Amino acid sequence: MKIKGYLYCQKGEGTHLVESTSRPGSHHIVNIQLENGLSAECTCEYFQFHHGASCHHIREILSKEVCGWTSEGSILEGEELNECPMCGGPLGQFEGD
Repeated sequence: MKIKGYLYCQKGEGTHLVESTSRPGSHHIVNIQLENGLSAECTCEYFQFHHGASCHHIREILSKEVCGWTSEGSILEGEELNECPMCGGPLGQFEGD
């Protein structure tokens, strides 16, 4: 029997400070949430102006920091995973409906 929901790698989840390329010395805050799919926000003007379109700050964090592994329901009930099989990062569990 398969579990309801899935496991996902939490590596890269949270708040990141990214240096601005257009304003040296200033930074943008990128927030990444991975539970129930990817959700990302940035404090830069591009993200705000384009109503949430993925800016290069978000893409930079996704490419450098986020693993992206999910079990996609393939973990059997009773089987235990303590870390991501791809990167060794921490795991979270999304319960699903």
